Amino acid sequence: MRVVMQVVATLTALGFFLIAAPLAQAQSGFVVEAGFGGEFRDGASVPVVVTITADRLIDGTLEVRTSGGFGRGITVGETVTTPVELAGGTTKQFLVVIPGVSSDFGSQLSVSLVENGEEIAAEENIRLRPVFGDELVGVFGDLSQDMPERVALMSVDASSRLFELTPAFLETYGAIDPLAAVVISTADFRALRDATQSQMLFWVHDGGTLLIVGQGAAEEVASISGKSTEKDTALPYGVGHLRAVSDAEGWQDALVPSEYTFNSGEGFGRELTGDTFFGGEPVSQTLAADSGFRLPSLPWMLGLLFAYLLIAGPLLWIVLRLRGSTMAIWIALPAVALLFTGAVWITGSSLRSGTDQAHATVLEITPAGARASTAHLLTSRSGGIESLALPSEWASTSSALPAFMFGPSSSGSTRTTRDGDSSTIRATLDAGDFAIAHAVGPMPQFDGALRVTAVSDVDGEVRGTVTNNLSVDLEEVGLFADQAGKNLGTIAAGETINFVLTGGARDPFRGEPIDFVVWRRPNNFGPFGPVPDADTAYAGSLWSEFVWKSGRSSRPIGQVVVAGFTRELPAPIDSDVDAGRTMVVTRAVIEPEGTVTDLTVARELIRGPGQTPDGENFDSFDGPPIFGATWRFTAPAQAGAGTPLQLKLPRSTEELQLYINGEWREVALGETVPSSLALEPEWFDSGSLTVRLYFSARNGPAVPPRSFVITGVDSDDQPSEVEFTEDEKTEDEEAA
Repeated sequence: MRVVMQVVATLTALGFFLIAAPLAQAQSGFVVEAGFGGEFRDGASVPVVVTITADRLIDGTLEVRTSGGFGRGITVGETVTTPVELAGGTTKQFLVVIPGVSSDFGSQLSVSLVENGEEIAAEENIRLRPVFGDELVGVFGDLSQDMPERVALMSVDASSRLFELTPAFLETYGAIDPLAAVVISTADFRALRDATQSQMLFWVHDGGTLLIVGQGAAEEVASISGKSTEKDTALPYGVGHLRAVSDAEGWQDALVPSEYTFNSGEGFGRELTGDTFFGGEPVSQTLAADSGFRLPSLPWMLGLLFAYLLIAGPLLWIVLRLRGSTMAIWIALPAVALLFTGAVWITGSSLRSGTDQAHATVLEITPAGARASTAHLLTSRSGGIESLALPSEWASTSSALPAFMFGPSSSGSTRTTRDGDSSTIRATLDAGDFAIAHAVGPMPQFDGALRVTAVSDVDGEVRGTVTNNLSVDLEEVGLFADQAGKNLGTIAAGETINFVLTGGARDPFRGEPIDFVVWRRPNNFGPFGPVPDADTAYAGSLWSEFVWKSGRSSRPIGQVVVAGFTRELPAPIDSDVDAGRTMVVTRAVIEPEGTVTDLTVARELIRGPGQTPDGENFDSFDGPPIFGATWRFTAPAQAGAGTPLQLKLPRSTEELQLYINGEWREVALGETVPSSLALEPEWFDSGSLTVRLYFSARNGPAVPPRSFVITGVDSDDQPSEVEFTEDEKTEDEEAA
């Protein structure tokens, strides 16, 4: 018996070795790098680079899966696959982008090499870290040679961490999403394909900074933006920036802090910027309404349940007892259950059979061209695999809305197969199941479909024009500038209208968000609550997608945003699907006319909230806690070097610092906080001034947006002169 056991143990060990050896060999040639240095920006897509060294012929599939959960953009789970073919003795890199990863849920990635459909040849699980404080910067081409690992950022206690970019990163949609900036030479940028350039400019429009370096950089930026620029001067491009640097040796000095986007813009950061948005509705509600799907009302379902309990309980017992056949209840009770089950099944079947495919699309008109972000409803009456083939240059993406706030936006998980320039989204559905396929891509046929001009010559007021160049009417057109907004009604096809929008000191903590004033409250009451109005083009879910995708920059100071709705445009991917709604949205920079106003000086939140004065903490103050944030103000180029400007302060100001000539200097405010301070032109470095403000609720509301701005100085203004506090020096420092 002992000999038999030894033989069994030996054979078992040998079998394990034979099975594990190929896996170990495959693992040794299976290297996974996710994000940039293992970090990513919360809510953004994540690039995954897999290096495979084959010791034999490999013909399989590379799969990247999220862990699922109800995080931002993560519903039941997402899988992205790409085919893998390698000859023995070769090494190859594969780039896979997984969309919409959240730090709350779904930041666990599983990367597998699958052969023969099921056999896992290699696998690795990775937990990503959201980047905090530091910024991720990609450097392309020759500029990446001899580049440092880190570059200290001016005005904030953080660094830019530099990473080399390969051409695949620029050509693959979403691969550079986690980056705050991309550095590229003029020659390399001009050598990119037109489609790749457009893709990069869409990324800039969403908040990135493109730094073009070398001879001709200023001309290139001017050509892209349509405006002239000087060295190291950043020009707005959507909610991002274009920057030209002619000195190829000193481009690191042009890396400046980007807008603060940690945690994708929720919470206190939105209140600080005034870009509050307290509601929304899942896009699944809009798709359900347009597809014809209706859940029975809650009263109907409760009535059905009550009727069943009444009939199957006392009523059936009373009837059978009166007839003297109480034993028949063993037959009658199953019959009643079958009757009600059949009624429910027939009702559900009719609801499923009456649904059509539908779409919900946000069509953005940008300087880089038109781009559509669409949600496409995939349904199956009897179950099976439903698919959506994406056009060339399109990619799968995810919902911008945080699903944990609104519930899952899809009941079926999706799998995206990427092969070359083409992609296909597939969902395996049970009977009556559904899934939502999210995709994004260019729509060049709609370039310039919605145009806006905007000027301001009075504080708090903007005027301009809106032109609808579409062949269909746009309904319930909303116009926004900072915390002001109005409903422009319907703009007919080909029509141009004039507008005047007057804001005022609107506190985002009081009253309804401006979105509700312009339109109406969203229908965010769950599956049994009110559904979106099927008779109008307006869809609150599309505006919600746009606002959440833009983070804290959906309505920044210095720009107007216009959004209108229509039912007349078909789905951008499948033109046979005409059930659905499209929101057409664009933005424009507010230009000064004759004078600089508070709406023409751009303001960005670049760090915070959560800062406190040095050496102190939130609990060390006498009274309400003090919070802090760092802001960057950028004056319009038309202001000129000698234009007098003033900084208006909120009453809640506790401490103020200005970043001048590479150092922070504290302003002596005195016992009473002045309403405004006169600013010296030389304090604006390349047209921008960085300000650190500490505030509390002791003297009023915490930072109402309209009371913390930079504007011009007219004859009626009397801004106070700035006096700086002198730091106390030790005797040794004074002697030195």
